[in-house]
Amino acid sequence: YQLGYTMFLAILLKIFSGSLLALKIVNTIIICLIPVIIYLIINKLTLEKYARISSILYSIYISSIINSSVLTNQNLATLLFYLALYILIINIKHKWILVGITLGLGNIIRPEAPIILIAIFLFLIFINFADFEIIKKNILSFIGILFTFIIITKGASFLILKSGYTEYHLSNRDPLWKVTCGLNPDTKGTYSHDDLVFLSQFENRNEGHKTLLSARLNNPVSLLVTMASKTVPMWASNDTSISFAFSDNIDNTNLYNALLKLEKIQYII
Repeated sequence: YQLGYTMFLAILLKIFSGSLLALKIVNTIIICLIPVIIYLIINKLTLEKYARISSILYSIYISSIINSSVLTNQNLATLLFYLALYILIINIKHKWILVGITLGLGNIIRPEAPIILIAIFLFLIFINFADFEIIKKNILSFIGILFTFIIITKGASFLILKSGYTEYHLSNRDPLWKVTCGLNPDTKGTYSHDDLVFLSQFENRNEGHKTLLSARLNNPVSLLVTMASKTVPMWASNDTSISFAFSDNIDNTNLYNALLKLEKIQYII
């Protein structure tokens, strides 16, 4: 599923004759456009003053700034997902098709669109919950979004497969990995190297997953403790994107630690 973003980078390298500087500039432009879309969304929903405040707060958010030096798929995907939400709330022709296309492109870059599709469905249901006719119309609109989304994602997967770049579809080939890790009592539901070593013994990793998941799900006390304790690393651990922006050997630990603390303050606010 990482191939979508890899293809995007490959196209940029082809256009700009292999220039790394071009990738950096495009990455920075993408990040700079995110607070612009945030401004447009909030300005449409409420007062312009709040739109300015929100977009400025995001534009000075440490994780956003520091990601300009990291070639990661989340920047472009975030921009496309926010753009889809903006299209959803404005009055424009064929917007359901455009929302589906934008979500589809974002999902090709980073497969998080299903979560956003659920949010959009709930939004369309509850935005006029008292009016059955509008709900019925919105459900039909959502079906249009979903249909377009499927065409875009499946079409891209088929084209890349047909082109010979890969023998696999654009999909997560190990979907149980995050579930297995998420239920690991020893790591409080975070990444586990021991799990990876255990799974590597199996020719079919699903068999290894079933073994680990069976053991973890059949211990309800341990499962409850794990689910409770994993809320700390999930919501309170340091932002990993800052570590991605630094080299493995951090020269200035004072700067690094200061950025971690500043990010946490910003995040809580």
